[in-house]
Amino acid sequence: AFLSNFLLICCFSLGIILKLCDENDQYARNSNESNISLCNRFIADYFNSYRASLIVVLLTFGTLIPAIVFMVIQAIRKVREPIVYMISTGYPPNLELPEESSYHLFMSHVWNTGQAQTHAIVRKLQ
Repeated sequence: AFLSNFLLICCFSLGIILKLCDENDQYARNSNESNISLCNRFIADYFNSYRASLIVVLLTFGTLIPAIVFMVIQAIRKVREPIVYMISTGYPPNLELPEESSYHLFMSHVWNTGQAQTHAIVRKLQ
């Protein structure tokens, strides 16, 4: 998320540079300072509309490539995720709560020491 937001801010900034570095700059034609455009005045001599648009395209691919890689990683994790199947039916268990029940409780215990206490709690709850 941080990388995407950073690249998005860079793209918006470069969009402003694209607007200022437009080669058909009205400001340079209408002002008395004919050699100085808005791009040269506020940004730098390095940027022009071609370089700014090239950087925007590269940043766009810089945003898309990590997003695609993360989606592929998530898809692979989902495919490899283990699934529990019932031995008797071969299908996943039905974990829906019946309509006549209002709650469901699973009690776990350590086999050697907690079996008696767990059974006592279950009997009291029933």
